[in-house]
Amino acid sequence: MKTGDSQSPETEQLTRMSEPTPAAVMKRFSLKLGAENDALVAAQTTHTSALKKLLQAKQFDAAIEYLAFALRKREAVLWACVAARGALGDDPPREPVELLAAAEAWIRQPDEERRAAALATAEAREDPSPSRFAAMAAGFCGGSLTPPELDEVPPPDDLSGKLVLNALKLILLANPPEELEAQQQALLGRGISIAQRAAANRRTG
Repeated sequence: MKTGDSQSPETEQLTRMSEPTPAAVMKRFSLKLGAENDALVAAQTTHTSALKKLLQAKQFDAAIEYLAFALRKREAVLWACVAARGALGDDPPREPVELLAAAEAWIRQPDEERRAAALATAEAREDPSPSRFAAMAAGFCGGSLTPPELDEVPPPDDLSGKLVLNALKLILLANPPEELEAQQQALLGRGISIAQRAAANRRTG
């Protein structure tokens, strides 16, 4: 079974994820993928099998949403950045490139300085775009929702994942309807590839 430009998930266990099991991901982030999909995913013991079942059922929207939260936040932001950069074409305008550069700097070194810089870069723009949502997703992987002079209020645990999902949805909406399924599969392929590399790094690191 192909998923765009990646191997299908059954070829490798996805072990470096936000939670150890699909049911734990569903519970932590209060995911609602539709009654049948919720039951299907929760019944699986591994992320690999959960994604495989969703792909076999051609529930690509549900698979994308699930993976946006099943990935650890750093890998989820990377997925949004890779997808957004791929959608820009060969001669992209400066603004989305700057937004992605800010998010990617945090991915490479996820410290407070780079997280805050990604958020500031995103907040300096107004128009919604995949690149801006990717930078916002990086920016809300920590920090506080309140100004420095007030008590800290951490971002909701699901906020970064929701912003990643917004970025991915905007990318898909830019495609003609007849190409949607192929683009969904290609997008999932990139996300699964990121999850596979994270698992491989865990084994060799």
